[in-house]
Amino acid sequence: MAVPYTFGTATAAIPLSQLDSNFNTAITIGNTAVQLGNTITALANVSLVNATVTSLASPITAAQGGTGLATLTSNNVVLGNGTGNVLLVAPGTSGNALVSNGTTWSSSAVSANVSTVTGVLPVSNGGTGAASLTANNVLLGNGTSAVKIVAPGTSGNVLTSNGTTWASTALGSSNAMTLISTQTASSSATLQWTGLSGYNNYIMIFDNLLFSTSGYYISIVFGTGSGPTYITSGYFQQRIASASSTLNSLGAGSTSYGFLVSFISTYPAAFNVSGSSVITGMTSLGSVSSTSNFNGNSIYMGTSMGSVSTGGVPITAIQIAPGAGNFTSGTASLYGISS
Repeated sequence: MAVPYTFGTATAAIPLSQLDSNFNTAITIGNTAVQLGNTITALANVSLVNATVTSLASPITAAQGGTGLATLTSNNVVLGNGTGNVLLVAPGTSGNALVSNGTTWSSSAVSANVSTVTGVLPVSNGGTGAASLTANNVLLGNGTSAVKIVAPGTSGNVLTSNGTTWASTALGSSNAMTLISTQTASSSATLQWTGLSGYNNYIMIFDNLLFSTSGYYISIVFGTGSGPTYITSGYFQQRIASASSTLNSLGAGSTSYGFLVSFISTYPAAFNVSGSSVITGMTSLGSVSSTSNFNGNSIYMGTSMGSVSTGGVPITAIQIAPGAGNFTSGTASLYGISS
């Protein structure tokens, strides 16, 4: 096209009317018409291919597909925020975790889900209540108190129940006699041993039992279960007693108890009785045979035998009582014999 003016020598604005008509024709960029000489501040619907943007007047908003921020802090976690600028969560303290509160996220210290604990974790919070547990010891429950421990003890020991708790005890050899306990009388209506187990044979040794009231015998009853429940019927027995050279068969007595010791006649009060009894068949049949001696104005001796069936239920308790009154003083010891 012919250009009537030379741009290089122009000293003032050249009016469009002096230019070729092509310069007065609008050029469409995107959907915007642009004419030479116009000042355009915005273009719409422009597709840029392989374009490099060197600067923007403001960050691209979330609504326009951006973050709304001019910078993102290094290593922060980005959280959505609707059409607003994205949110950032800093790492916080070393070891923290990104934890939800049900609405958003935060950097929080990881803690156990227990009540506030100072020192040793108590049993009520799922702990042992102990700051240290000795190596190789057995732990025993103790309600809400700290656990109990049982040391191994001597080599070859076994963990043994006494009906209430556990202990490290020597494994009894065959026919070994082990003292279970000694009961001391003190105006006692009865003397008893409970929680019996592990033995089928027992020996009872009574030493200087003093009676408060005169009577004919010392009775024995057997108990079963953890209660225990004492058997008060079905006993069968025979008793023989002597005084000096006289021997008398006194026959059977009441079936509500057995005879541990029997005398030829009513013994005086304040007699000290010593003797022993063998008690056998504790798994299903309580049987007793005894020989006793006691001192007074004369020498008396008594022998008794008896038994009661438990219907196959193991016997767990033994109780003795004087025929009348109580045991004022003296002792009775029960020994278990391993089989």
